[in-house]
Amino acid sequence: MTIKGAIFDLDGTLINSMSIWQDLAVEFLKTKNITTDSSINLKLNQMGIYESCKFYKEEFNLPQTVEEIVKDMEKIIEDFYRDDTTVKEGLIELLEYFQKNGVKMYVATANNRYITDLVLKARDIDKYFSGLISCDDINKSKLFPDVYEKAMEIIGTEKSETIVFEDVLHAIKTSKKADFIVCGIYDEYSKCDAKSIKEIADIYLNSYKDWNIKLD
Repeated sequence: MTIKGAIFDLDGTLINSMSIWQDLAVEFLKTKNITTDSSINLKLNQMGIYESCKFYKEEFNLPQTVEEIVKDMEKIIEDFYRDDTTVKEGLIELLEYFQKNGVKMYVATANNRYITDLVLKARDIDKYFSGLISCDDINKSKLFPDVYEKAMEIIGTEKSETIVFEDVLHAIKTSKKADFIVCGIYDEYSKCDAKSIKEIADIYLNSYKDWNIKLD
């Protein structure tokens, strides 16, 4: 297989971080001495940070402004990404292998640029990537291929020799439909879609340790 460029998602693909988004509401409310259970996530999983913070203020009559609540929330997220994330099993070995073989690597994420840069440096993997692009940079989600197309344009590879690594079904559908080579990577929080991901992706890895494809 000829691979000259690799585009990696961040959350659930490079790092183990999806738990923060599953538990964020409960953990945040604990800091306000409010006890709730994970069912609150059903109300919040379609909301952005600002919208969810507005919900907290109204639902729990918090004395802070929405803007102050947003800052508190962002602090929890920042601390988690800096201190509590880990890289996916076998990732470093694959990044080293790609680097030694001249594969250009880039990060394309739905997370924001500040958090992405912070965690790449905190886990000491920023050195493998020539840069990063966030969906915020182009104002389009991963329901559209633009973030991958832009990353490919920056690293200067052809689509037929560029592989996209993703863990979630909608992003894998998008990148495959856009004619990238696609590798699905297992993550605990997207395992319910593993069967569908395997059917769509060109490659599926339970761990990066399973990579056994020699590069031309």
